[in-house]
Amino acid sequence: MWKAARNEFITKTMALMRGLSRRFWFEHYRRVGDLPLAATLHSKMAEAIARGHSKDAAAASDRLVDYIESFARETITN
Repeated sequence: MWKAARNEFITKTMALMRGLSRRFWFEHYRRVGDLPLAATLHSKMAEAIARGHSKDAAAASDRLVDYIESFARETITN
């Protein structure tokens, strides 16, 4: 998706973030994560992008980011 955006800055930034976010996820997902929900949210966004439905993709992205934020907050409080 990053390459499809044709934005060199975001591609480089997200490549750096990917490793950090994976480490964070693997450290905490068993305790506070919801793997089926995370997978569903990612797939809904990818499906909307693949269909070319920008509004649906934006909404799906918002839902994914909301989940990621709640996941991160749960690691602090639990």
